Amino acid sequence: LFEVAHGIFEERVNSLVARGSSAGWARSQVIKEFRGTDGPFGGRVCIASVGSAPVTPQLFEFMKDVWCRTRGGPAAVSHGYGSTECGNIATDGQVFHTARVLLVERLELGVTFEQQRPRGELLVHTPMVVTRYSAGEASGVTVDGAPYFRPGDLCDTDQESFHKATLRGTCGSEWGDLVGKRFVLLDAGSSLEVVGRVKHCQKLSNGEFVSPEAIEAALDKTDPAAIASFIVHVDEANDRVVALVVPQDLSVAGSEFSRKRAEAGLLAAFATAGATFGLASHEIPKAVAVLNKAWSAQSGTLTSSNKVDRAGIVKQFATDLGRIGVGVT
Repeated sequence: LFEVAHGIFEERVNSLVARGSSAGWARSQVIKEFRGTDGPFGGRVCIASVGSAPVTPQLFEFMKDVWCRTRGGPAAVSHGYGSTECGNIATDGQVFHTARVLLVERLELGVTFEQQRPRGELLVHTPMVVTRYSAGEASGVTVDGAPYFRPGDLCDTDQESFHKATLRGTCGSEWGDLVGKRFVLLDAGSSLEVVGRVKHCQKLSNGEFVSPEAIEAALDKTDPAAIASFIVHVDEANDRVVALVVPQDLSVAGSEFSRKRAEAGLLAAFATAGATFGLASHEIPKAVAVLNKAWSAQSGTLTSSNKVDRAGIVKQFATDLGRIGVGVT
């Protein structure tokens, strides 16, 4: 729904600019329109919260620009992180007050507390945590009698939150396959950001680890005027990562000349952003494929809950991956 509203918003802004208005003035005028009774929601928005389905940074910034009270809008706009198995984990990047959040170091995945933002696998306990699924499979581990759900997410925190944590130690035998690993219990209100999935961490033949989602999180503000969405893909055959990009303007993929020019520009932009945010050389995309179709649940490139379906994207755009040399040694 908000993606549709975003599209209408951009069309209105572009229309005013085409008639001679400055981009800044046009944007401010359309923001006023969208907040009022003539807007797409008739001026009735009072709460806007993003939950289980992820949104692009560009879409969430649009939501905040138009409706967030801290920017002059009429609504409380928030971004929640939670799960069916345990409820709310964090809101707007901070640990929720009812959640006990543990980060466990996973050195075998290159996930360590020694990074600029300490990083680990997430375990969480809440008053509503589900301990077992219908088939009887445990949803996590039980520590000191308390069940902790393991969603399979990799998260990081800031240095302040990490160092002020009052409980830290080493996982004991009751932690299952995590035994012997270091853990830290984050306080309520601590910084918490999802940066990847345990199952997607991959080790290159040169011994370096890469997490596509962690790289995407670092690069998510790269050239928002040009990028509608993107994923990072591991090219194991060449020990590198590449990026598949859906452009804001799909017409740039319409000719070989404009596509190659866009790909060269985005490759440079990713390199600059990667260096700025401290990515290692092997984490910066070494090739970019600009795609000619947006992702959707109908095409099999998004799940029914609007999450990126990596396997579906790789399958549908296999030709584009081949075009940039993925899998070719």
